[in-house]
Amino acid sequence: MTYKEAQKELKKVLSKQKTVTVPKLKRILMSMNISLKKESVDEDYLREEIKRLRKQNKRLQRRLSEKGRKACK
Repeated sequence: MTYKEAQKELKKVLSKQKTVTVPKLKRILMSMNISLKKESVDEDYLREEIKRLRKQNKRLQRRLSEKGRKACK
């Protein structure tokens, strides 16, 4: 099921149906990449590490481009 199909199905379920089975709801949410689980500490740690490394990468790229400009002059 694609994201658009899942979104359409969810709208239908929420507007027209009184009940929905758990497996069906789970399938719809999984297709929309929505998780009902609480994020673990490991995930939080990894997200922070990724942010830190991206910032470090940007700084290093800036330094390299500045050195390249100086070498061209």
